[in-house]
Amino acid sequence: DVSKGEGRTVLFVSHNMGVIRDLVDRVVWIDKGRIVEDGASGNIVSQYLRAGLRSDFAVVELFDHPNRLKGMKKIIKRIGLKTIDGVFKKDFSQSDEIILEIEYGSDINLAGAGFILKTDDGIRVGGYNTYMASNPPHSIPNSGRICFALPGKQLTPQNYLITVSVGSHQGTLEDKIENCLSFTMHPSDIYKTGYLLTKEDGVASLFVKTEIL
Repeated sequence: DVSKGEGRTVLFVSHNMGVIRDLVDRVVWIDKGRIVEDGASGNIVSQYLRAGLRSDFAVVELFDHPNRLKGMKKIIKRIGLKTIDGVFKKDFSQSDEIILEIEYGSDINLAGAGFILKTDDGIRVGGYNTYMASNPPHSIPNSGRICFALPGKQLTPQNYLITVSVGSHQGTLEDKIENCLSFTMHPSDIYKTGYLLTKEDGVASLFVKTEIL
């Protein structure tokens, strides 16, 4: 049981950014035995998650990306974010539909691909993949493009990070690149009442049937 304010020092080692941000005040970021940064947890977590990002790009080349997990094959070539009209961009309104395009190529048989969405302070929002989209047996072409369409109204206004992956089986990853693309969601009147959501409303926009008796 780890908690703050007990008058003792606890060394906590983890890759779970959400837990780190919530439990500790000071973070030391170590890479290959070298201290990269040392400071307040919120600041260091944000820097760690954004390491390797090109924040000005809506399309990112991934073949030699530094955030590829160790031991992964270089299968995913690039990813991009675009509108339903095919315009690549990084700033969206909640009234938009966001298209995530993954381009890949491999000489091995692949079963599926997917993505994970986090806020830029490390909170996991959720994820989706082709295994969820169809019944088994699962298979995708050895090379090509996969597009996921995400309604912007599901997300509250803030900055988000995307992790992408492909696998040869539902439980076997062949390639995964973490936090390789970011985008910003801006508010719009998704409830048609004039109420605009902010980051303080959480990570998901809820649509609830309401009855006042």
